Amino acid sequence: MAGWQGNGWGTSTYDPSSAYGSTQYQPGEWAQTGAGEMYLNDNPEVAWTRALAQMGIDPNTAQGKFGRQQWSQVLDGYKAANLTNPNLRIEDYVAGLDPNAMYQNATAADRGETPQANTIRARTIGRAYGAA
Repeated sequence: MAGWQGNGWGTSTYDPSSAYGSTQYQPGEWAQTGAGEMYLNDNPEVAWTRALAQMGIDPNTAQGKFGRQQWSQVLDGYKAANLTNPNLRIEDYVAGLDPNAMYQNATAADRGETPQANTIRARTIGRAYGAA
C-alpha cells in the first residue's frame, strides 16, 4: 500500500502494523479503547478481517476468499458462544479460531477449487490387429 508505512506483514488491503497516518495511536491501540470496542460490536466482520490479516491471509488469494466466505459461520459460532459467555468479545472469539485449519480441512469444492478443470484429457486410441 503506497503511502501507509507498516512492516508489511498484513495483506494487500490491510497492514496491522501500520498506524495509517495516526499520531495519537499506535497500530491496534484504538481497537482496545471503549470506542474501538463499540465500533467492533457494531461492525463485527471487521474483527474477522483483522484476524485474517494478522495471520497474513491475503483476501485476494484462494485461502483469503475462502476465509471471507466463512464469515456467516463465524458469526453464528460467536452468537452461540455468546450465550455461554455474554462478556465474550468478538475479537477474542475470532482470535481463538484457526482459519488455516478451516481451509486445510475443507474439501476442494468447499475451497472453490475445481481440480478436474486443470487435468489433461487423455484419449486412448486402439489399434485393431487383424488377419492379413
